Amino acid sequence: MAHGHPDYGAGAPTTTIYTIQDMAELAARLGSIVTFDRRGNVILLDDFESGIEGWEVDSSPAGYAVSWSPERHRGGGFSLKLVTNDTEDAYAGVYKGYPYPKPSRLGFEVSFIYGEYIKYFEFKNDVRDSTDQYMAYVRFVPDTNRWQYWSLAEAWVNLSPAYDLMQLQRIFHTIKLVVDMTTGKYVHLIVDDHTFDMSGLSMWTASAPGNPVLYTTIHAYTRSNDAAYTYVDDFIATINEP
Repeated sequence: MAHGHPDYGAGAPTTTIYTIQDMAELAARLGSIVTFDRRGNVILLDDFESGIEGWEVDSSPAGYAVSWSPERHRGGGFSLKLVTNDTEDAYAGVYKGYPYPKPSRLGFEVSFIYGEYIKYFEFKNDVRDSTDQYMAYVRFVPDTNRWQYWSLAEAWVNLSPAYDLMQLQRIFHTIKLVVDMTTGKYVHLIVDDHTFDMSGLSMWTASAPGNPVLYTTIHAYTRSNDAAYTYVDDFIATINEP
């Protein structure tokens, strides 16, 4: 059986243009936010172009600000802005619940600006499979330039090596955490151009009977008596990660 394209088809020589056979590339060129890492099948994405009402506020103490902002954005024209109270360890954040489709490798991606006075930027993903709750948590600690994960021992543990982020008001850094729900283990954490291998590291797990559900929480903490801020954009959740 013959393979390939006819002489006048997709394989024919062209000038000024290039034919696209990758549908993911076509979607990216048409404005998709799924451009950082295209692996996995998307089950949810939010570019914050239509507001932030799909997220619940989770901030303390009073004096925080959670807003829909046109000031900074990774793409489009808007992002989610978090500003903490101006007391040490105050935090500003949001969370969102959505259905858990099936056990597989799950991916959680988000982009954020490393703003001033941040003590921690936390990206927490709770997976409840009707029997247990798995905590797929990572965070950035600017004071040590360390990324940490929430361990089976119920403690934050450093990932190696240290990985610094550029602190500029218009630079969005992108992270993607992948976990394997068939094994209960982390897979890897991608931070910009670096990948932390987390294979073999178990997620903290607790009994949690009930309906299957996913929760994603994003928090920014302040390190001193100054209000910390960050902008958050382009949240993506995936299944069937390779």
